Amino acid sequence: MKCGVQAKAAPKQLTACRIEHHCALHPAAGDKGGPLRRKRRVAYVPGVSLTEVDSLSYIDSIFLSLPCAMLPEEHAALELAVNGGDQTGKRRLVGKTHKYKASWIYLLAIHQPTLEAIGVLDRLNTPYKIVRVHVALDLIVDKSSEAMQLRDYVVARVVKSGRPSKAISFETERPSGKPSLVRAIPYDIDDGPGGTAYISRGTKEGVEVAMYGDRPTKTYSGKPCLHLEWRIRGAQALRSSGLRTLAGVALLDHREFWDKRLRLLRAPSAVTLTRALQIRSRSKGTTPAGPATPAVREASMLLHAHQINAGGDVVANDLLAILSKSALLKGKRPVRLFTREKHGWMLPPDKNALWGAHLRDDSSDSCQ
Repeated sequence: MKCGVQAKAAPKQLTACRIEHHCALHPAAGDKGGPLRRKRRVAYVPGVSLTEVDSLSYIDSIFLSLPCAMLPEEHAALELAVNGGDQTGKRRLVGKTHKYKASWIYLLAIHQPTLEAIGVLDRLNTPYKIVRVHVALDLIVDKSSEAMQLRDYVVARVVKSGRPSKAISFETERPSGKPSLVRAIPYDIDDGPGGTAYISRGTKEGVEVAMYGDRPTKTYSGKPCLHLEWRIRGAQALRSSGLRTLAGVALLDHREFWDKRLRLLRAPSAVTLTRALQIRSRSKGTTPAGPATPAVREASMLLHAHQINAGGDVVANDLLAILSKSALLKGKRPVRLFTREKHGWMLPPDKNALWGAHLRDDSSDSCQ
């Protein structure tokens, strides 16, 4: 079956060579030789009772747009490269046709792609373009309770670069099995149901962030983890991330990627926020005194409204969004009230964890 669209030019030799060279040096993640894990000590994390964490990053999903369905032989080769001999169901190839801008196109999704699959895609005759890439970071721990504590910690502190515009939303599962999207923080995560927390849920262009701690890692061990996912959509966002091409996806430096994007902010204390609001009141000429002043009440209400658990963790993303939009701190930059926290303990090795490059003794190579 042909699509009637002129085939794309042959891939650049440098791209194909680098991908194949990388693939030859590092066997697929399905290799039964067994990975060599590297446990990394974690710096003290307030409110999180754990001593060790394994930080691993990988490409979780790639979405490609094609003008028509793939040729049967191309689809068979790609399916073999994606699934291989793995019968666990972790890796999937999903294709569907849908309407986009008055024309029908074929959307291809590859979940937890292998390096062989990247190589097969690079040699396709059918024209395509990458429209979305999900990069995942798993902080793997030994207990589910530790994973949920880490989730509380990260959800309360992670803030996308730039000014936050949307509150974090939670998606849980109803008894019927259908997802239920809640645009607020309606329950205590420690005691309530599991679910996925989102920043900029449903964005069409840019970055959507997803976080959960109630499911196991998609890497080898299957242990509990905090799963943090950076979902990049649109040509401009993909280009700025270096993921517009398959070579960029295959050769991504995962450590550098997360180092540039992880931004942890701790919300201000009640005292700090009250002082900032009092300064605003004095500038207006109203400076009432006493424990029940408007500034004290406002600070207490703001912090309580964005509290995520009984431990008092406040969601910095949501509080910063409210302060940035409102006139509560007119003329002041609200972000100055927040404390930047170190994220070095979260950074993974530079290689894709599912491809096994950093897990083996022969990981000192580099593609030139």
